[in-house]
Amino acid sequence: MDIRKLRYFVAVAEELSFSRAARRLSISQPPLSTQIKELESELGVRLLERSPREVKLTGPGEVFLSRARAILEQIDAAAVSTRRAADGGFATIRIGVVASGLFTATPLLTAHAERIFPRAEISLFEMGSAEQLSAVLREQIDIGLVHAPVDVPNLNSRLLTREPYVIATSSARARGRPAPAGLHAFADEPFIGFSREVSPALYDNLIVACRQAGFSPKLMHTARHVFTMLQLVREDRGVALVPASVAQAGIAGIALFALTDRINEVRISAVWRSHPSRLVQALVADLAPALALPDAGPTQ
Repeated sequence: MDIRKLRYFVAVAEELSFSRAARRLSISQPPLSTQIKELESELGVRLLERSPREVKLTGPGEVFLSRARAILEQIDAAAVSTRRAADGGFATIRIGVVASGLFTATPLLTAHAERIFPRAEISLFEMGSAEQLSAVLREQIDIGLVHAPVDVPNLNSRLLTREPYVIATSSARARGRPAPAGLHAFADEPFIGFSREVSPALYDNLIVACRQAGFSPKLMHTARHVFTMLQLVREDRGVALVPASVAQAGIAGIALFALTDRINEVRISAVWRSHPSRLVQALVADLAPALALPDAGPTQ
């Protein structure tokens, strides 16, 4: 399929006008119409509904627009990376990150990448663990930072960081509570948890930890992002089991309680394809884990 036809289609789909798209592309309208018809013929579907008054996307046209944009973005990114390499630079390093590793694994890996490739451009993509595993396999990112354990065919992993959990509560809900505390002390509280779809390991850790403490959590809300959870905590919607390093965010109106329970830690691993590019090989060759993280200092 001709890349030019993709660019022509995207222009028409975004402008919803052949005349405006032609001006945008600096071509005349007849060849533009011809290229779109040829594209529809190749695909065997109608992408656009045309009338004298308007142009509209069909259902298949909307699907194709999304995919065409993604393809063109990758082509443009490849061209930029190639030109940078020709100028003596390096291609972009694409790193997937989980929000719960913002203060731990993410700075560890990005600092390492900057030392190995000082002229590289580092692009961070915030995704859940499951999304990252899929993105690494599809080569949409070069390396991911995901919640351990990782046991996926065709992927290698290395544990980078581990840290304890703490309980986050609103300042109002924290008044009068002793610290540190056992998890059972929060048995009657509504809980806010990580989305199981996005962070299955963290969701499961909450359920298992509470059951080990002798109760089942009253899970009132789930969220994709740890900072969404903390905002709900701040609004006194419930309590949350979160990584201790969130203390570094310094969010007002939240109290953090160290726990006396022996529960699973928050573990984050780097993950990459079993047959990586030379860039990734160099990146992970001497990637040393930082398992002894400084205490995040949970406080009441």
